[in-house]
Amino acid sequence: MAPCFYLYSRPILLGNKEQPGGNVILHLLPPAGAVFLPFHLALPLSFIVGAAYLAWLAGKLYALRRQRPYFHREIALLGGIFVTAIAVTLLGLVLPQNHTQLFFMLYTIAIGLAFVLLSLTFVLAPEVSVKIQNAARETYANTTLEKVDCSAILQELDTLMSREQLFREPDLNLAGLAARLRLSHHQLSELVNTRLGMGFSRYLREQRVKEARRLLLDKPSLSVLSIGMEAGFSSQSAFYDAFREITGMTPGKYRELHRKPPAH
Repeated sequence: MAPCFYLYSRPILLGNKEQPGGNVILHLLPPAGAVFLPFHLALPLSFIVGAAYLAWLAGKLYALRRQRPYFHREIALLGGIFVTAIAVTLLGLVLPQNHTQLFFMLYTIAIGLAFVLLSLTFVLAPEVSVKIQNAARETYANTTLEKVDCSAILQELDTLMSREQLFREPDLNLAGLAARLRLSHHQLSELVNTRLGMGFSRYLREQRVKEARRLLLDKPSLSVLSIGMEAGFSSQSAFYDAFREITGMTPGKYRELHRKPPAH
């Protein structure tokens, strides 16, 4: 299991920076060689090898710590899998010799729990592998912001959004906004990802939903669709999907729950 998980997770955690290449066969040697060892040696040795893979995984996850706002919910679930893997490793090194039956019972429970957490991760965040891969690219790539005054640019970005309300432009994209800020689109993408903890598209949706929430309450005579268009969304479906993603409810429900009482 450990070599297979390593080969699966390596391109994700490295952002495809490195590929295993011809040394893949080396990771298949431990399970192939285990069949020739007696049980009392094969089992603890397999968990020692697994511990080495676990240490590699811990190092790579730690390297992504600066990007954790980018996938904070997903990393919590993956952390649960990691803790379970540590427990399994300790079980494999401590229990088998004298408590074989107890070991196998706890081992199967732990493996089942790991699969439940992994399934939850992919159900709640089906794009988790892509998000981690993007975070890894940001971590291992050479920064494009060395000569950029990030604080000043973030202040200018906030001005463009809060005062000029640039998000109201339905065709606003990364390249266009980067040009307004005198940055390349790579620089703006890295700035938003590393300083604001989200991708550009998510940042833009949040700005538009924030404005839509204000309009829903300040302009009760406007239809929900009109508010979505005024906030910068290009279609009703895009508006509803973004609003539900960020607030957990539909625009109509939000207006109903926060409607101001009539003045007397």
